[in-house]
Amino acid sequence: MRLLSLIVLISFFQVSVASAVSVDDVIATFEKNFRIKLKENKVPGGAYAIIRGGKVIAMQGLGVRALGSKAPVDENTVFRLASVSKTFAAGLTAQLVEEHKFNWDD
Repeated sequence: MRLLSLIVLISFFQVSVASAVSVDDVIATFEKNFRIKLKENKVPGGAYAIIRGGKVIAMQGLGVRALGSKAPVDENTVFRLASVSKTFAAGLTAQLVEEHKFNWDD
């Protein structure tokens, strides 16, 4: 059986929760959209965590680890990010520069 690499769907989801929208509604909407994106992109499985105020408010794994596999993805599944981590690090660095905690010339 040929093992397929998992495609990691990374979604940067920033929500400003208005008083009229409950946190449960935001989580339900995110999960629905996450499932849709996995299916649209033919990704066999993925995991997400939603953090608010420095605390995890939702965390779940969906689908399987590889096509043809029965091993489920859960909130503890480790994904190989490969070169995606470089983009992630650059994005975090840009945020630090914007917050004046770091300078591009440092």
